[in-house]
Amino acid sequence: MVASSETYALMRLTIQSANEMPELAREVYESGPNAARARLTEFLAAEHKAGRLNVPNPSEAAEFFAGMVSGHRQIRALMGQPPEVDADGLDRLAKECAYRFVRAYAP
Repeated sequence: MVASSETYALMRLTIQSANEMPELAREVYESGPNAARARLTEFLAAEHKAGRLNVPNPSEAAEFFAGMVSGHRQIRALMGQPPEVDADGLDRLAKECAYRFVRAYAP
């Protein structure tokens, strides 16, 4: 779920032009962030059904997870600011987010 600098540049451009080109903004949103959230929602629903996680509201849980893994880092990137963590730090954060998320939804 970690986006590249090119992805953030595209998102900035899309946000900047959303009022003039709302269809483009909708297409970018639907094919990017919304599609990723839908796939995560489906995965969480399947894990709930299999009994590996207790996720009664997979869509809400997907929103929580997305917020955990992007949060402040995404805002910095969208504003063109350098990252606060290096690749190792980002890997550590990703693992910690996954660990805490799975603990929160453990069966």
